[in-house]
Amino acid sequence: MEVKYLDGDFNINDYTNLVVLDFFADWCPPCKRMSVEIDNITSELPATILKVNADHHQELAAAMEVKSLPTLVFMRTAEPGAASKIVGFKTREQIVKLIEDNL
Repeated sequence: MEVKYLDGDFNINDYTNLVVLDFFADWCPPCKRMSVEIDNITSELPATILKVNADHHQELAAAMEVKSLPTLVFMRTAEPGAASKIVGFKTREQIVKLIEDNL
């Protein structure tokens, strides 16, 4: 599994596996805690986690109907639109389980 920051525009067709958009903000304490959880995932799942600063990518956050932070949005290339959306802090184990459930 690859974890990286979204730099530039987002296009689901740039990816072949499940994409998890991790919407966060620098001022959000639960986001900071969850970032540590995500960074500690050592899974070989076929997914990419894109960390998306909601303050810098407001149009994408609005398009994904992100109303609270942190928010995880699960997307697949073959299925336009969000497969599912989860709001609030999650542990590393919960995030891995959510990824497995969305594969």
